[in-house]
Amino acid sequence: MMKSEKLKKSIEKLKEKMLELQIQLEDLEKQKTQAENDEIVQAVRSIKVQPEELKYVLKAIQDMNIKAIIEKMKKEVISDEKE
Repeated sequence: MMKSEKLKKSIEKLKEKMLELQIQLEDLEKQKTQAENDEIVQAVRSIKVQPEELKYVLKAIQDMNIKAIIEKMKKEVISDEKE
């Protein structure tokens, strides 16, 4: 077999492998998105408010400085763990 034919076959095999990996990647990304969605739903349900009240809770969260609150909570958790 000529060198160019071997290279052509190697290229085709690699393309097939890349396609398989792309499919696996897309599947994993979908699974990750679903897991994130499940976590969000679980977190929302843990708030234990009526569905019609949820929009007010979310609006209040939007109006707050979320990053500052998260940093404060992280520090409190770390502080609690040290005790």
